[in-house]
Amino acid sequence: MEKDTGRNKLQDFAEAHGAEILRFCIILTESRERGNDLYQDTMLTLLMKKTHFGNTEKQKSYALSVAIFLWKNERKKYAVHNRIAPTGSLEALQEKGGDDVIGGMDPGPEEAALKEHERELVRTAIFALPEKYRLPVELYYSADATLQEIAEALHLPLSTVKTRLRRAKQQLKKALEDDFDDR
Repeated sequence: MEKDTGRNKLQDFAEAHGAEILRFCIILTESRERGNDLYQDTMLTLLMKKTHFGNTEKQKSYALSVAIFLWKNERKKYAVHNRIAPTGSLEALQEKGGDDVIGGMDPGPEEAALKEHERELVRTAIFALPEKYRLPVELYYSADATLQEIAEALHLPLSTVKTRLRRAKQQLKKALEDDFDDR
């Protein structure tokens, strides 16, 4: 019977926060397929560790930290594998994803092309940020995490998260100023 309550808690959690965590996973991995895999691995990990999951009051930040941990672990495995048997860059192996995560109404062809170009500029600028700045930005904007949830997920003080977000915004502004001023 306890297994059912663990599953029910996880199911309730997934219904409440699953879409935000999935969106974060897709943006983090830069691929819909890899994001879906990361989301499933995250939920499976939460189910296997239901005692920890059920006891925490900060379920969303815990789930986000699990996703980040799994993602970093996967990147480490890839780096070790690539040193042993090089197969190309991670970016070359990943297909571009997340386009339909930021959905909207169907605009005209010119407007759609312009919006897609803008999204690509922003995405490129975000992925160019150092990881310590990129993760808080992705958590804040794609997973709709609060500053406190980000601090808990990254195991950082709240003031550090605020500083990193501010610095990331400054770097993004500087990187994107020239592109958007020309319009």
